[in-house]
Amino acid sequence: MRYHRRVGRGSTLPTGRVIALGRLMLAVMFVVAIRADVTQKYPVPTYQLLILYVAFAAALVGATWSNWWWEATLGGPAHAIDIGVSTALVFLTEGYTSPFFPMFIFLLLAAAIRWGWQETALTAILLTLLYFLAGMAALNSDPEFVLERFIIRAGQLIIVSLILIWFGTTRWVSRGISRADELLPYVPPDRS
Repeated sequence: MRYHRRVGRGSTLPTGRVIALGRLMLAVMFVVAIRADVTQKYPVPTYQLLILYVAFAAALVGATWSNWWWEATLGGPAHAIDIGVSTALVFLTEGYTSPFFPMFIFLLLAAAIRWGWQETALTAILLTLLYFLAGMAALNSDPEFVLERFIIRAGQLIIVSLILIWFGTTRWVSRGISRADELLPYVPPDRS
C-alpha cells in the first residue's frame, strides 16, 4: 500500500491527506449546492445525509492528517462509505446538483492513488452497477424519470472508467521504469 508518492528527490505528497481533503471539499460543495437548489425531489433527506457525510469527512481529515496508520487502516472502510453515499446521492438528487459525476471521478482516482488499476477497475464496475440499480429504482418510482439523461450519464461513467483504467495500467508500467532509476545511487553534480 502506498502512503506517499515521491515527487522529486526527498519530497513527498501525502496522498492520504489529498484524498481526505478532496472528500471533505466535495461534501461541503454538495451541501452548498443542495441547500441552494430548492427543486430537489428529496431535499431534507439529501441535506441530512450530506451533513452526516461532511462530519464523516471532517473526522477523517482530523484522524488521518498526521497519522499515516489511521489513513491506511481507514482507507478501505472510507472508500466503502464513499461508494454507499455516492449511490444514495445518485438516487436522491437530480439535475445539475447531482453529485454523480464528481463523486464517481473522486472514487476512481482515490482507488487508483491508494491501490492500483485492478482496484480502480473493480471500483468502476461496482459504481456502474450501483448506478444502474439506482437508475432502475428511480425508473420504477419516479414518473418524471428522464431515460435519455440516465443513458448519457451511464455512457459517461463507462468511458471515464475505461480511460482511468487505461491510465492506471500505463502509469504503473512507467512508474516501474522510474523505480529502476531510483535504485541508482545519487551522485551530486560536483563529483566525477
